[in-house]
Amino acid sequence: MVPHRVVYEAGKTHARASAPDHAYYAAVKDRKNSKRAALSEARKIVRQACLWHARLQGALPPVMVRGEDAQDLADQIVRWERLNGRAD
Repeated sequence: MVPHRVVYEAGKTHARASAPDHAYYAAVKDRKNSKRAALSEARKIVRQACLWHARLQGALPPVMVRGEDAQDLADQIVRWERLNGRAD
């Protein structure tokens, strides 16, 4: 289990203009406030981590991930699973 504060701080990193998902953070901040934007990003980070963990089932393929490359990651995981005999 990840402490709430750590996840919140990870979400706050998207406040930087150089962050991969800064546009989403800025849009939520404009509509609500910076705390809500950080929490939204934090929930997104946790959802992605849970998905990747469940998908990989403990084996990590050699992949580098950036914010908007989630579909590329999914495609690479499928290819990696096929190569390593883990395909469904």
